Amino acid sequence: MKSMKALTFGEPWRPAPHRPRRASFDMDDLLLPPAASGCDDLEARQLFAALVPRTAMPDSTRDVQPSYQFGGFTLIPSQRRLLEGERPVRLGDRAFDILVALVGRAGELVPQHELIAEVWGKLYVEDANLRVHISNLRKVLSIDAEGARYIVNVAGQGYKFVAPVATGGNVTIAALGDAPSELLHNLPRALPRLVGRGAFAATIERQLSERRFVTIVGPGGIGKTAMALNVAEAQLRNYRDGIWLIDLAPLVDPDLVTSALARVLRMPIASADALTGVVLGLASKQMLLVLDNCEHVIDAAATLVEAILERAPEVSLLATSREPLRTAGERVARLLPLDVPMASPPLSAVEALTYPAVQLFVERASQSVESFALTDANAPIVADICRKLDGIPLAIELAAGQLEAFNPRAIADVLEDRFRLLMRGRRTALPRHQTLSATLDWSYDALSDAERVILRRLSVFAGGFELDDACAVVSSSELGKPEVTGHVANLFSKSLLSADASDEAVRYRLLDTTRAYAKEKLNATSEVVEFAHRHAVHYRAVFQRAEVEWSSRTASDWLSAYGGDIDNVRIALDWAFSPGGDAALGIGIAAPATSLWMRLSHYEECRVRVLQALENHGAALADQPADEMKLLIALGWSILLTNRGTAAEACAAASRATVLAEGLSHDDGELAAMWVDWLAESSRGGHRAAFGLAQRFHALAVAVGNEHYQLIGDRMIGFSLQHLGDQHGARRHIEHMLDHYVAPAFPSFVVRPDFDQEVLGRTVLAHAQWLLGYPDQATASAIRCLETAMASRHEPSIRSALAFASCPIALYCGEFAKAEGHADMLIERAARQRIILFEAYGRCYKGIASVGQGAISEGLRRFRDTFDQFHGVQFNRYLGFVAAMGDCFGQAGNAGQGLARITQGLALAESTGEKWCLAELQRVQGELHLRMGGVDSEHMAEAAFFSALETARSQGALSWELRAATSLARLMASREKPSRGALLLGEVLGRFTEGFDTKDLREARALVGSLSRSSLPPSP
Repeated sequence: MKSMKALTFGEPWRPAPHRPRRASFDMDDLLLPPAASGCDDLEARQLFAALVPRTAMPDSTRDVQPSYQFGGFTLIPSQRRLLEGERPVRLGDRAFDILVALVGRAGELVPQHELIAEVWGKLYVEDANLRVHISNLRKVLSIDAEGARYIVNVAGQGYKFVAPVATGGNVTIAALGDAPSELLHNLPRALPRLVGRGAFAATIERQLSERRFVTIVGPGGIGKTAMALNVAEAQLRNYRDGIWLIDLAPLVDPDLVTSALARVLRMPIASADALTGVVLGLASKQMLLVLDNCEHVIDAAATLVEAILERAPEVSLLATSREPLRTAGERVARLLPLDVPMASPPLSAVEALTYPAVQLFVERASQSVESFALTDANAPIVADICRKLDGIPLAIELAAGQLEAFNPRAIADVLEDRFRLLMRGRRTALPRHQTLSATLDWSYDALSDAERVILRRLSVFAGGFELDDACAVVSSSELGKPEVTGHVANLFSKSLLSADASDEAVRYRLLDTTRAYAKEKLNATSEVVEFAHRHAVHYRAVFQRAEVEWSSRTASDWLSAYGGDIDNVRIALDWAFSPGGDAALGIGIAAPATSLWMRLSHYEECRVRVLQALENHGAALADQPADEMKLLIALGWSILLTNRGTAAEACAAASRATVLAEGLSHDDGELAAMWVDWLAESSRGGHRAAFGLAQRFHALAVAVGNEHYQLIGDRMIGFSLQHLGDQHGARRHIEHMLDHYVAPAFPSFVVRPDFDQEVLGRTVLAHAQWLLGYPDQATASAIRCLETAMASRHEPSIRSALAFASCPIALYCGEFAKAEGHADMLIERAARQRIILFEAYGRCYKGIASVGQGAISEGLRRFRDTFDQFHGVQFNRYLGFVAAMGDCFGQAGNAGQGLARITQGLALAESTGEKWCLAELQRVQGELHLRMGGVDSEHMAEAAFFSALETARSQGALSWELRAATSLARLMASREKPSRGALLLGEVLGRFTEGFDTKDLREARALVGSLSRSSLPPSP
């Protein structure tokens, strides 16, 4: 065997690195669109560059590389590129490696085992995988007008590259930046060449540029998906934010249409109003969305399209459907059958190959049977077959796939017999959908008994499956793994299965037309319940394994392996919780699958599915306490993340989960339940209870010897202490946590979703520093907090940094314009993903900033309208907003309403123990008393100011103390006691060591100077 190194020029060729077996074929798991992270264009491209590995490339300015030429193709191994003319052709890594191996030994028979060894190394690979890659290569390379082939198979021996190859030549290569692999998309690789569709494709491209929304309409099997994918491929450079394929075929529930789009774009679904959130996320994007197979969810697809067209002006849409979506702005493009020859006169082979239908038959036939060639003798028969099949591409491919069992004459005769049964009147009256149905009937009947059984059973899968999945579900005593493997490969070769070999593991699927046909066949047998059950059992095992791997694989690696199975999870749960299903099995699937919904950020779907599992299944839950515990934990955090339900309900779920975890001696489960319980208590203002939970969490983490969870416990304690008013204790715990914290390499089972603990810790530290009288340190911490969050590209962390550090610290320091800018950033990011609570935070901050800049009426209106939407709802640092609201009312001349708000806030602080801003509430209460006027107003104000001073001093909150002292000094000056006021305020001001340029300290210094001058005796 020749050395592969001798075949290349420059860097030696190497096989692609091995990836874990269950790597999904979904490229959206690898190519992250800008909408996913909320990043701007530069951020998205930097992220893309970091995520997508590339083979080492020469300097992109060098444009001459050694190559191989064959037919109209150029292969450049050192650049890992295949060009058709000047057009780059995208191939999967394995397919490219196979092509290099065959071209490098052109004319030689490469034994199958040698080819596998060269491409896969020592990794064990099923023969079916190689056959799929070879088939995809043939579809890409196709054949020319004379029927020339590139790769042939010698049965039972191996493969041979038979086209003439010119080696050692040079070719001019475009710069690296033009490589198609750098473009944002999730289109499958190795798209087959369109036959006879060039003019139609050009029309679609023109219509897209003119109208933004085009629907390719036609019957099943006409080639709508292939057309859409090829049009999208040609448009890759025209959309800044990429091209994204959303396959709707696996969906049963129309309500999941928006979720399917969100999954591809990596947008979280955090509320029931998923549509609004997704559309907002698209508002600033310039991209093309390909909605494939809309017909069975057409109303939901139409609603989605209309919303996008209205609110995302630079997003274009290309849909495929058996009927128009009938939305405003839709341009309908009806895809017609391929041209077929007339019945007479008989055609020669050369003449027949001028018809696209014949070209497609010959291409497909040559892939099925190596020895097939179109001759003058069989050309009229092939033409007759294409006429009988009405030029429907899928029907032609199915017929050509039967050449292993039938010769062309036998195929034509069988079709004639079948169509005669369908005809009612003239031949031309035969509807095209009956043509495809008859072809499927015939293809199905032509299968062996075992192949028919396997095809029927495979219809239980949705979205796709790997060979191991198929073997696990459809095998039986008479059909073991070797038989299933071979028959799956045969079904693929006969066009009854499609396969995507873009990734390490080949992923198969039935086309929606074929799946519906096979499902009908399965439903007519006694096996339907058995194999729905086996499918569910299999995916329970898959996600039990996924759950185990959760803490040993990176987030992206885990999602790449299991994200593609979301449709199989859905269909398994639908069956399990149906009247004839198995509720216990459904619970066993839903519990570990909560990790999948969390990783996909589908929080609302998680909440709904978990409730489905928990409700009305008491008997099943009683026997599955571990699964019930996991479901309850997931219910708690999904309630909190979606705001669907109350914090009290989340607490109840977490408390029940804690009891179950204790009974099971499940330490991680108990920690996870306490985490959710603490989060829920904190969100509703129950800080005393939250502090106790944080201490218990930390103690259990110490007991089990988990240092990572101990540090998280420190952060929880610090957060609770801060809200309870102990700023020194809060700072001590947070600094200890930050000094020792190292982000884990793998996700945590306990703390879900994956909050960035460093970011959250720094939000608490920034507040503590400001409250303790270190404004400059607080500002620096807020800046670092946001920088850390932005570097992580984790949207929840970015929102937290903005909401709990950047915005409030800027407001405290009187930097109102800066605060408004941060608020706008928070609003935009939260609105994009429909995170309602964080959007409200941003609008509240923006209102406060407007008041601070002098727009008092407008700022107060914006602040009040937003804040009052959450009447009775507790959320993080709620009382800080109450204090700000009272102050804004006072500035607007409505002290009465302000005082009512402050009175409510003080009562709430007393009942919940949230004391971190009690001093500010008391100070604002005093200011409002003064604004109200009246006989006792000064006395009530003075009492409130002294209470504020005492509270601030007891907590070490020097910044609140300064504000209280400033208010009291002004009051003293008004009562002709300026020297006493100057002395009081000067003493507090003198304890500051930094922050002298902040608003509070500037005003305090000015007031001290003014009071000192006014207390001096007059000059003689």
